[in-house]
Amino acid sequence: MITSDDNSGVFTFLAGMVLLVFVAVGLSLLIDKRFQFSSSDKRLKADLANSESELTFLRERQRSLSAEHDRDHPARVAMEKSLAASLAAVSAGKNDLKDLATRKKSLEEEIGKLGRDFETTREETRLRIWREATGEEIGILETRDGRRFEGTVISKVTPAGLEIRHRNGIARLEPAHLSEELRDRFQWVESERAAVLAKEQRHRNEIATAGRNDNAAEKPERRVRRRRQSSSSAGAASPEIARLRSDLIAWQGKVSRIQTDRNEAAVKRYGSDTSVPGSLETWDARYYRLTLQLEKANEKLAAARANLAAKAPDDPLLRPTGRSR
Repeated sequence: MITSDDNSGVFTFLAGMVLLVFVAVGLSLLIDKRFQFSSSDKRLKADLANSESELTFLRERQRSLSAEHDRDHPARVAMEKSLAASLAAVSAGKNDLKDLATRKKSLEEEIGKLGRDFETTREETRLRIWREATGEEIGILETRDGRRFEGTVISKVTPAGLEIRHRNGIARLEPAHLSEELRDRFQWVESERAAVLAKEQRHRNEIATAGRNDNAAEKPERRVRRRRQSSSSAGAASPEIARLRSDLIAWQGKVSRIQTDRNEAAVKRYGSDTSVPGSLETWDARYYRLTLQLEKANEKLAAARANLAAKAPDDPLLRPTGRSR
């Protein structure tokens, strides 16, 4: 059995063991801390050594860059000054360019205005010279293609050429057929002349078409008139000769009327009024229309003369009379 004295010894022993354990644990902790401190110190020393190397490299780099900066600084300063001067020159050049563009536009407008004023003055001068030439007596006029006109008077100067009156009638001369002096004086423009001739050709085509339509419309009337003339002269010795005489008289009257109207148009086409009163037709167009009608009427008149001459060669109506051209 264990006595109370024995219990105290056991407890003492157990307490001593516990104390030894604590002491051992404390010593192990102290030793571990010492080793940790030693490792940290080594790492810190290694880091310090590395940092010192890096600081040495950076100091060398800083000295190198400072030397390079001190060496290149004047060149950079000069380059910056040159760049600033170039930028200032570019800015000034832009301003000059704007001023030049404005001046160019102003000059173009001024030149355009001067050109228009010149063309207007030139055209007014040319038309005034044309008007002043109306009625001018030239006398003998010889063209470059060999024609000769005596007693020549300028009737009118038009874009198409020179219209004249002469001893034997009237004529219109193209600028190309006139002398250099007249061409320089009247300053014809070929494009204007071509436009006028094209317009006249259209008028002639319209008149020719209208003439054909008029002839087609006249045929039934002529047949009715011939039947009436035949019936009225039924008691005559030769109804056919009476009809031929009637046709000849009718065409003589028509030619005379057309000739009178054409002469009036030939005179008034040179006047200040270009249009026929009460009509949209111009005197020029009327003159050309009547000229075509007169040519056709003369052809019909010649045919009527020939028909009557074939049946009655000695008829008084066949005696020579003036014929319009």
